[in-house]
Amino acid sequence: MSKPATRALFADEDYDGAVIGDAEQLRRVSGENWPEQHNVFWSRVERNRASDRKHLVDLYDAGIRDTDTQIGILLDDLRARGLLENTIVVVVSDHGEEFLEHGQYLHEQLYEELLHVPLIISFPGDKGARYRGRREKSLVRLVDVAPTLLDFLGLPIPEGFDGLSLVPLLEGGTGPPRLVSSSWLKAGKRALRLGDWKLVVDERGPELYDLAADPLETRNLAAVETARLESLASELRRVTTAADEFRYELRGGVAVQASQEALDQLRALGYLN
Repeated sequence: MSKPATRALFADEDYDGAVIGDAEQLRRVSGENWPEQHNVFWSRVERNRASDRKHLVDLYDAGIRDTDTQIGILLDDLRARGLLENTIVVVVSDHGEEFLEHGQYLHEQLYEELLHVPLIISFPGDKGARYRGRREKSLVRLVDVAPTLLDFLGLPIPEGFDGLSLVPLLEGGTGPPRLVSSSWLKAGKRALRLGDWKLVVDERGPELYDLAADPLETRNLAAVETARLESLASELRRVTTAADEFRYELRGGVAVQASQEALDQLRALGYLN
């Protein structure tokens, strides 16, 4: 949760609903256990109350502001230590939040308000200066981040990486269109996007959206774009099969002998005693 001073910049001081936006107050009501805090927080949200929805959005905006502030503190410290000019800085999110855009709160669906996340990369040096201020509108994926950093540093990209380096894109190239797949396995939801077309599949059946014409995903075209639906569904089945096979392989585990240096690093970070 955001700090009180930041929250005051966004939240309506006249809000009179039951949602607890203060972290200390929430702990007093629900204790220190995070799942219990989560349950208590959302139990006080009235779905059909407009002021509750607005208050949740205000709290979210305050959280974004606090995050921005903390990133600024980190960058200022790196600059003061003379490290910023030799540091790659990446700001990224794992998912967005839904505020009833598609009938739910939280992040348990696969619409764009949840999947379209920020990716900000600041590259150092003369090479990085060429990219400064660049805003790339091409579709990219979180899985592309690691190979991008390795490529920029001139390091080999390990065989088997699913992602693609974004450096050629930054240098003016295009490359093959990126097929983006997403899943929420707990709820049996899967999605696949290619270009401006997106397929969402769950227990309710397929949903097909043209994001260029319908960025808010309000018009399901599955019944009229049948050929495109089948093409994307075929790709989704292929991706799903490959992912399931990979998960099955992982269940067996892999024997790894960590180096003493790696063990020392893990111990320094508190992961080992």
